[in-house]
Amino acid sequence: MNSKDIKFDDFIKNHSLLKEDHRLDELIEFYYADIKKRLESYQKSSVVAIVGPYGTGKSTALNQVRQQKNDVQWLQFDAWRYPERKGLWDGLVIEVAKQLGQDKKALRKLDGHKSVIGRWGSPVAEFFTQVSDFIPKDAFTWVGAATKGSGAASKVGEKVSGIFEKSPAKRTYEIERILSDLLLAIEKDTIYLVVEDIDRSGADGINFLETLSFFISNSEELKEKKIIAIALISNNSYEDNLESYLKCIDYFEFFEPRIGSVNHFMEQVFADGAFPEDDKHKHFKSLTKDFLEGLFKEFPTDMTPRKLKLMLRQASNAYRLQKIDGHSPDWRVTLCMQAAKYLPDESDAMAPRGTAMMSCFEEFKNSETISGSSLFGSYLYALADKSIIETSLYKDTYDESRERRIKQLKEGRYSFNMIESDNDLPWINRDPFEDSGPRAYIARYYLEY
Repeated sequence: MNSKDIKFDDFIKNHSLLKEDHRLDELIEFYYADIKKRLESYQKSSVVAIVGPYGTGKSTALNQVRQQKNDVQWLQFDAWRYPERKGLWDGLVIEVAKQLGQDKKALRKLDGHKSVIGRWGSPVAEFFTQVSDFIPKDAFTWVGAATKGSGAASKVGEKVSGIFEKSPAKRTYEIERILSDLLLAIEKDTIYLVVEDIDRSGADGINFLETLSFFISNSEELKEKKIIAIALISNNSYEDNLESYLKCIDYFEFFEPRIGSVNHFMEQVFADGAFPEDDKHKHFKSLTKDFLEGLFKEFPTDMTPRKLKLMLRQASNAYRLQKIDGHSPDWRVTLCMQAAKYLPDESDAMAPRGTAMMSCFEEFKNSETISGSSLFGSYLYALADKSIIETSLYKDTYDESRERRIKQLKEGRYSFNMIESDNDLPWINRDPFEDSGPRAYIARYYLEY
């Protein structure tokens, strides 16, 4: 199929599905460890950490459990919405109150605790400072001031202000009381509190988890309820702060999803004309599906739903730019090259341990070759060879009639060399005198966007 077969300016029909939102990740099917069963196995109130790389679908998996499990009260708290970090407890109370329809009542209580400080603390302190000259000397002994004067007046002001200000301990106690009242009002006996992005709050986030753990485990009022706080934590944060997490996390669950299918995702995201239904082109959809799923299979620690959406956004923009610049791109090649930008080239076994690995895209650009043994080369070869009518890049078994063709595909018989050409290429040019076998070519401009 060459680019003249398809008439559209963009192969994406719904860009809103490519934005960052964990609810949209449900379009991609994954197989998870049975999180629902694991959550049910906890017998008492606990803090549980779900550990996995950013963007792998931890929130999505929990959202799916939420849809299945209606016999518990779900509450959500995104710590990243409170950038000051010191106000995480206030934020937790506000978010819980919102979700329970009690936000106005809770805010009044929070404001009430602050009102004594704000309304009376400073004015009274200022008043005492101003009238200190008229107060008998003996009256200053209660603040430890020996003589009258500006210094003594200042101490009086500080003392009076301190009376009206609440200590951090008392402030925390009062906030915990408000939270207890909110949780006690919930009719269901089991409460799941999902805490997102707490690992991005650094030491303040860990301190918050420690306080939350103590609150959950030691609150007498809540002992009849089972409260499971579920903290989503990245691998890096887990490794860097394990000793601190051990103080406040009761159970660790390691999140390792396996790709299921991207069928539904493709139906919703790709333009209707991207995959024509005629006999000439009908297998291109299944090959593209295999390619996208193959990215997750070949790069399990690097590929995420978040990254797939990024690849498609980048590919869509690059495709439009290629057309604006007068090229005749095949959008599938554009997608293939953009995907290669975000995945590491693991073929260089001599790379020093711990050093940043170059991307597959950088390797293609440096060598001016796309290896036929790579997933990228296999995808391009399967698309280019018109004799491959139906096949798959990823299947464990194949029928005998396709065995030879698939063997060539999996062994990477064809590599793609870069050439300067803006024409619609024939893709594969067979040269019977080449000792290394047939070669294929791809226009160099695909690597310039």
